[in-house]
Amino acid sequence: MEKYKSVFLCVSIVLVMFLILFIFLIYNRVGNAQDTYLFCRKYSDNTVKWNLEELPRPDSLDFLQGSKSKKVDSVELNNHYCLSFGPVGSKTSAPFAFSCYPSGKDGQSISFMTFKYAPSCDYSNIYEKGLAFDGVFLKIGNYVTYTFRHLPSVLVFDAKGRFMKDIHTNDNVPCPSIIRYKEYYIYERGKAFNSNVSSFVKGQFVYVFSYRIPRMEKRFIVDVYSLETGRYQYSVNIDNKGKYANTDIDKVFSVGKEIYIDTRMDLLKLSL
Repeated sequence: MEKYKSVFLCVSIVLVMFLILFIFLIYNRVGNAQDTYLFCRKYSDNTVKWNLEELPRPDSLDFLQGSKSKKVDSVELNNHYCLSFGPVGSKTSAPFAFSCYPSGKDGQSISFMTFKYAPSCDYSNIYEKGLAFDGVFLKIGNYVTYTFRHLPSVLVFDAKGRFMKDIHTNDNVPCPSIIRYKEYYIYERGKAFNSNVSSFVKGQFVYVFSYRIPRMEKRFIVDVYSLETGRYQYSVNIDNKGKYANTDIDKVFSVGKEIYIDTRMDLLKLSL
């Protein structure tokens, strides 16, 4: 009997040790992922529903021409206004411009300010321009930047959406070549290049994540430009433990005053 008690005691001790190890591993994993989990939870409360109504597949340009909004991107400002970038008017030859309008109006009312963007590139319609001028807004503090993905340019606006500066970046890529293939407009292979991923303003400097950084640089390289003159100053690096290069960045976005770098594999919080 005493023999069975000893065996039972040993087995119990082993099971308790395995249980403690399991709890430790789970706790450690949850702790490391806490920021990501809270971030995802914050933005997963809003749900979307399927619309099961049948509709024709959008295979032609007629569908694009009939769409209500052709904005490239938009961002909400501090004064209950939005700053958007896209064509002005419904014509396919319409110019592209940055416009401010009240939040929720979606451009239905006349914008109080419009800044037309007309680079040296020559494009004939809004579909070519939409690809060539593709980019992303990022609002941090009292500044908003629009970073072109295929042009060597970053535009800076103040918190009210007023244009401030055009930063010509060191990437110096040519205007992307856009061609039509069947019913689509696409980038011409070998004649369209990525330039910059994103940018933001801090103090008197504009920080730009350039795409034109060698992949062997397993760290984030950020080019720094003067907000006053627009000139390149120097570059700094962000250590990510040798995991990622600038080309691994999918997008950079903000939540409040925090900046996050999404590499698809990791969501990294940038401490300024």
